[in-house]
Amino acid sequence: MVESTAEDWPVRVQRLEQEVAGLRRAMRTRALIEQAKGILAERLGCDPETAFSQISQQSQDTNTPLVDVAADIVNGIAPPDRPASEVSPAEPPIPAAAAKPSPRRAEVLSITPEPRPITVMTGLAPTQPPSWPAEAKRRLRRAVSAYAAAEDITGVTSAVHANAGDPAPSGVAVFAAEPNGSLRLIGAEGWTAQQISEARRIPSLIATPMSEVVRHAHPVLFDGQAETDLALVGPGPAMVGYPIAIQSRVTGVLLISWGQARPFSALDRSYLDRLAEESGRALGRVWAQAIAGTAASLTGDLGWIQRVIEGTSGMTQLLTPIRDAAGVVIDFTVAAMSPLAQADEPDTLGRRLLDAYPRLLTNGVFDAYVRTLADGTSWERGPEPEDAWVAGSWQRVVKARRAAPIAGAVIASWRRVDEFARLEEQVSQMEQLGRFGWCEWDPIGRRMWCSPGMYELLGVPARKGPLSRTALVELAEPESRPVLTEALRRAAHGGQATVDINLRRGGEELVRLRAFAAGDGPRPEDTDPRGTVRLLVQDISEQLQLDVQLRRTQAQASAQRVRLAAEHELTRALMDLVYPARSFDHSSGPLRVVGQHFATDRTAPLRGDFCDAQLLPNGDLMLVVGDMFGSGLTAASAVARLMPPVVALGIAGLAPEAILSVLNTELHRLPDPPLASMALARVDHETKVATWAQAGHLPPILVRGRTATATALKPPEGPALGLLPDAVFSSRSAQLEPGDTLVFYTDGVLDRRARDPLKNLSNKLGRGVRVGEPESALTVPTPARTDEACLVALSYSDD
Repeated sequence: MVESTAEDWPVRVQRLEQEVAGLRRAMRTRALIEQAKGILAERLGCDPETAFSQISQQSQDTNTPLVDVAADIVNGIAPPDRPASEVSPAEPPIPAAAAKPSPRRAEVLSITPEPRPITVMTGLAPTQPPSWPAEAKRRLRRAVSAYAAAEDITGVTSAVHANAGDPAPSGVAVFAAEPNGSLRLIGAEGWTAQQISEARRIPSLIATPMSEVVRHAHPVLFDGQAETDLALVGPGPAMVGYPIAIQSRVTGVLLISWGQARPFSALDRSYLDRLAEESGRALGRVWAQAIAGTAASLTGDLGWIQRVIEGTSGMTQLLTPIRDAAGVVIDFTVAAMSPLAQADEPDTLGRRLLDAYPRLLTNGVFDAYVRTLADGTSWERGPEPEDAWVAGSWQRVVKARRAAPIAGAVIASWRRVDEFARLEEQVSQMEQLGRFGWCEWDPIGRRMWCSPGMYELLGVPARKGPLSRTALVELAEPESRPVLTEALRRAAHGGQATVDINLRRGGEELVRLRAFAAGDGPRPEDTDPRGTVRLLVQDISEQLQLDVQLRRTQAQASAQRVRLAAEHELTRALMDLVYPARSFDHSSGPLRVVGQHFATDRTAPLRGDFCDAQLLPNGDLMLVVGDMFGSGLTAASAVARLMPPVVALGIAGLAPEAILSVLNTELHRLPDPPLASMALARVDHETKVATWAQAGHLPPILVRGRTATATALKPPEGPALGLLPDAVFSSRSAQLEPGDTLVFYTDGVLDRRARDPLKNLSNKLGRGVRVGEPESALTVPTPARTDEACLVALSYSDD
């Protein structure tokens, strides 16, 4: 007998793996072949062996795999590309060698099973699904047969992976949806170990295609070509997800992934819908087993954790989850306890958590443990009162609790907090927040007993122990020692004193401390004639710095207010000089123009909105409205530079666009030219044609009197004044008709809260402007503003 060498083992293992794979394929197709044998035996009136011989003969004659011939026979009874309700009892294809009249009709077999506990919701197929090719029908039959042979969740995912079509998917996964919204991976095929590890538990806060399926109870499809905000999980960008439901409640997701982006045709969608739908019966058969198995695998080996807990000194427990058939955590088992916790409650180890502590279900602690396990995040709760069974009776105790997830379990710890400890913690927090500390002079031991905050303020390590009163005084700077000594002396004789002292904390940082000293006077039983002294010290260094900064800021603010007031007065004086009229009203025959400068707060900084209209010597009207980019004196000086030339240039006959070019050149003579928007219009008193040009300004609105419609006119080209030295401006013209009103304005009249402020203003003008009454435009409601606005309205009356 020849012994096997070490080199034989890889070959033997490979051969055994191939044999196992072959057996699994045979098991997946066995049910389909048996079904075809039964249909054919019933049709031909023969025994199953004869029927199988006919199927084998057909396979050899057509060079078709035996399983595909069986699929064609079954598909003749129940076409897989149509719902079961539409399937007609058609005759199955019978091999030609065995064709003869059937003595009786066979029972119609449908792929769709009877109602089952678990269903897979579909809905990607089009309303009118296309006809399926023979290969697709065969593939689905093979999938149904594989579903029937599946004994676990791996068998189901393998069946989907092997029969999902062309191109073949790169992976298939099944997730269980937990009540808190998180997802748990319970089965996968084609996923790498790294991908399985990363997706083992997905918190509810992460938006994924699977969470969208659960949220909307509807399948989703990603072709991998469009961008998405969802976190894609698995081995590819293209994927299809189907909801798995128990009595219409979504409890999981079936996810099919492809490694490359791909389109999904109508045939692909129809086929995938049927493939997913048919997996429902198999999923229902293995679901509970998959849920329980995954929960156990997630928990892992907790032996080392138990040993660590058994070596701790606090109150600690290791809790392993107990789940129902749907994977919901319904309780925990106390798997390990620290020695102190076990000594306090010796009968708790090995019991269910809610049996040992039923009140945890009502005070929120149990829910917190479940969230910790589901979310994978630690939980901590400060001291809170609880009802606990202590010494044979229910008592009200105060406990602080913590919990952290580990290896699919929860480590829970707690500590009792009595009233003294809680007050001590509060005092410590107050010392840190208030930057103070306290100490008490012991007349017997001649020592200062200091709080932790006091040691920190003095810069003295607490490990050195209590200070003497002399040592405390010597910590102060030389100039502060006499006042501190006197304050302590007065307190020792029952008095009180408050002093500020300088001290170098730790011998380096100079700080300013305020000390409050008080004493209760000597007592008859004291051997020392002096009484107990209590000292409260606060660090006021930062407060003093803030006081200095505050005074400096207040002085700067006062000076700034004086400068602003002077600048404001100068600005108003300058504006009154070059811009005396805040409203105007001019007429030229049937043409009438009115305007107004709105300023709700005369004390606010000047924003530089301006408007004007002039009657030219030839009877034409010149209109101007604009807005400076800035405020205060800068805006006022810029208005003074722009306004006077406009009328002079208009009298000289320059067109509006030419006037804007001159003004732009004038501004660019300055080293840093200011910016301004402006609309300039000239209205011919004979032709009633309005010609206007704009420099980065809002378009005028024309209100047609006959139709009562208001429209923003298309603006001519032109940037803001002062922006470009070689800017080019153009103009546009509008023929006014009797009853029309042309409105120019600044942005101050717009309601910026509206979705379309310009359209909003047009609608207001269309409703509020009356024919031949341009002043009616000035009464159109505008939003309350603290800055400025201008509005100019020109009307053409047919009187």
